[in-house]
Amino acid sequence: MATQEKSGFEKAESPDESNDFEEDDAVWIERPAEGDSVQGILLERTPEAGQFNTPLYKLRRTDDHDDDEGPIALMWSSQSIDKVVTHNSLTTGDEVLIEGTDMYTFEGDDGEEQEAVNYEVYFK
Repeated sequence: MATQEKSGFEKAESPDESNDFEEDDAVWIERPAEGDSVQGILLERTPEAGQFNTPLYKLRRTDDHDDDEGPIALMWSSQSIDKVVTHNSLTTGDEVLIEGTDMYTFEGDDGEEQEAVNYEVYFK
C-alpha cells in the first residue's frame, strides 16, 4: 500500500493523558468511605471521563484549608452523586461537601453480592 501524500498537513500531537492535570499539582483522592467526607470548591466537572464514562470532579479542597489555599484534588464521582449535583444545578465555583453516610449491598452484573456507599451531597 502506498503512503498517502501529506503536504499541507501538520502532524497532530498525541495527548499525554497521564499528565492532563499535572500543571495543577492535582492529587487523586478516593470517594469518601462510610463516615468520611470530602469538601471543596468545584473547579471542573467532566460528566463522562475515563474508560467507564464516569463523572470526574476537580476540587480545590476546603476541608482544613482556606478557600484559595487548599490542594487541588481529582475524584471519580458516581452516577448517584452526579445526579444530585446536576439536579441542584451545582456548577463551577460552588462549594460541595460529599459525605459517605452508610453501606448497602447489591447484586453485581456477575451475580455476586457487592457493597457500596450511600452519599449525601451538601453545598453552599
